[in-house]
Amino acid sequence: MFSFLDSQNVPVAAPDRTVEVKLFDLGADPTKSVAQGAATFIWAIEPRVGVYVVDVDLPTAGSYGIEFTTAVGGGSPEVIRTIQDVQPTSSVVRVGDKAPASDTPTLADVGGDVSKIASDPAPVAAFYETSIAQAIAAKEPFVVAFATPKFCASQQCGPTLDRLKPIAARHPGVTVINVEPYVLELQDGQLQPVLTDNKLTPAASTNEWRLPTEPWVFVVNRDGVITASLMMIFSDEELEAAVTAVE
Repeated sequence: MFSFLDSQNVPVAAPDRTVEVKLFDLGADPTKSVAQGAATFIWAIEPRVGVYVVDVDLPTAGSYGIEFTTAVGGGSPEVIRTIQDVQPTSSVVRVGDKAPASDTPTLADVGGDVSKIASDPAPVAAFYETSIAQAIAAKEPFVVAFATPKFCASQQCGPTLDRLKPIAARHPGVTVINVEPYVLELQDGQLQPVLTDNKLTPAASTNEWRLPTEPWVFVVNRDGVITASLMMIFSDEELEAAVTAVE
């Protein structure tokens, strides 16, 4: 996932900008492309901020050269090159892992008052009826979003939930769970974050899923196995396909 900035550091990602991506394994043959593909444009916050996504399979970890060839409309292409390290593993739970059975808060814990466990200004009550542990025990396919619209460090949590809501409505057979990724407490009737060393405090479930940032969305099948992991920004089509596969 990537974007472009102009000489004034202004984002210039747009639907009419095409991008081709090539990757080169610098530890093997730096002259031969080992993966390539056309990037897909996605609105992160429509219609203001967009990004590009390309899916590639890389043979090994290591240092990779990346070549972006981009053009607007019928304009002349521009080539941009950079280097990126690819790590052998990820600290976050991955596709194929068993989902941690986190005991996340539900409406039953707060007498049905969704405002006591959700910072979403327009919450869907059904997203807070089932905990992760309950969904796994019941062998229900589910989607879990770790997102906090009010306290989101990335400012992407609200748009992520807004993208998830209509998809959830189209798939009533799949449980959807939203988890506030930080420790919150009620102060004067409103949720406020609990700070540790002047920083937001990760909730127990955030640590169990080993999440370094937010928002993050996972799709889990009936066997409790993670089948999709979507960090921060994704397309409707990508999540729709992942949900359909476990329904």
